Amino acid sequence: MKKVVLFDMDGTLMYTLDDLTNSVNHALESLGYESRSVKEVEGYVGNGIKKLVERALPDNKEKLEEAYKITIDHYHLHAMDESKPYEGAVNVLKKLREIDIKIGIVTNKNQSAAEAITAKYFDNLIDVVIGVKKFRKLKPDADPVHLALKKLKVNNYEALYVGDSEVDLQTANNAGIDFIGAAWGYKEEKFLRENGASQVIKDISEIFNFL
Repeated sequence: MKKVVLFDMDGTLMYTLDDLTNSVNHALESLGYESRSVKEVEGYVGNGIKKLVERALPDNKEKLEEAYKITIDHYHLHAMDESKPYEGAVNVLKKLREIDIKIGIVTNKNQSAAEAITAKYFDNLIDVVIGVKKFRKLKPDADPVHLALKKLKVNNYEALYVGDSEVDLQTANNAGIDFIGAAWGYKEEKFLRENGASQVIKDISEIFNFL
């Protein structure tokens, strides 16, 4: 039986697209660009907010740093305006704790935002949160997962990683841990399987079948 379940945040535990879209569009409009739709932003997520902003910029990459700063500043104030846990997520976390499974979040969201969201929606349910900090590598690098496992004092074969994107799958593969695709998130089951996911679930409660 697994001892740890690690979760991605955006598109796995949390629906965050509306707040991300609003912050990116705030930056784009401030710099004179047209806004992006929620569907467009959905296709840009997965590699952190800076990469999201870069993908959203139509052409002038010289504006990247300025656009990124505007986005981050706005997002810090509005990260929880419309974001919410996916249906059933909190109950699953509670049940995992009841059977003594440790729980971690490994995300390409900035550390401060990840911690704030965790404190608001998953208070006392998460054992470790690994987000983006200066000098810390981003997923799909294995380092964030290895750091989480080190803090939780478990080996990679004792852990399971749940995520909704090809970045999460690559992260799990690089870290040498089992992966489950979250088909309720920002990527569909067909996409996850085409990118190599052998185990995909449509409801978060199905996770107990893989422990």
